[in-house]
Amino acid sequence: MFSADDLELEALDRAMAAVERYAAALSPFKESSSSLSSLPPSEAKASPLSESDLLALDEACIEASRACTAFYRRIAVEDGPEKIRPLGARR
Repeated sequence: MFSADDLELEALDRAMAAVERYAAALSPFKESSSSLSSLPPSEAKASPLSESDLLALDEACIEASRACTAFYRRIAVEDGPEKIRPLGARR
């Protein structure tokens, strides 16, 4: 639907790939916290991510959010059908 060389879409893809890399390390925590007690001790340990990894995950999430917002603004607001109207305007 979008051009393969769309720079904002590429930025969004890169940002989401970074989030996925860090999130993959959280796989033991995919279940709800109430089910953690039923996990074997080897899987019920603290997060496998270090503090710096968690900060990097946070930064990756922020970057993904920014990239998503920039892409959305362009396709839906600037180039798309969504129009910004003055407050109180009907059409």
